[in-house]
Amino acid sequence: MHLEWHLEAANNPDAWETAADDLLNASGVLTREREAVLKREPEHTDVKSALAATMLRPVELMLRGMALECLMKAVWLKRGGRFVEGDGFRDFAGGRKHDLIEMANALRLKLLPREEDVLDRLTAFVRFAGRYPVPIRASESPLRPIRDSGGMAAPTVWSSHDDANFGDILANVKRELIAPAHKQ
Repeated sequence: MHLEWHLEAANNPDAWETAADDLLNASGVLTREREAVLKREPEHTDVKSALAATMLRPVELMLRGMALECLMKAVWLKRGGRFVEGDGFRDFAGGRKHDLIEMANALRLKLLPREEDVLDRLTAFVRFAGRYPVPIRASESPLRPIRDSGGMAAPTVWSSHDDANFGDILANVKRELIAPAHKQ
């Protein structure tokens, strides 16, 4: 009974898409709360509330990255992939490492350099920045060039331009879900 359910759920693209929708909805709740606090008049917002709102951002981005991961896994399943066969779980290109670029490349998604940059940084939020103060390995958090600015920053910097690029990536992956299925 448990094995049947596990096989069914793990290999069902709709289950992965539902998980992604739940993660995006949770991220949206955090976004709205953060923005509401930051939009208040300064005299009505204490420093503690503003700081707390700002600290929601890493968790918000971790949830977005996890949602993209679930959607890419749904695309892979739709194209004929299988996560569970027998009682073993099979990895999908970079899935256990939460490497969003590796997953996108395995699906042959067409990404612009700025979108790859966003996926790289979302990977950092999923791996550590949305959950822990530091990565497991120091090498995972080196300063990186900031695209189009010439500066350097930690992989956890995020801007409103990144929000727009995230929206483009999300739409691209969702288009893959509604496209006719093809085997990999």
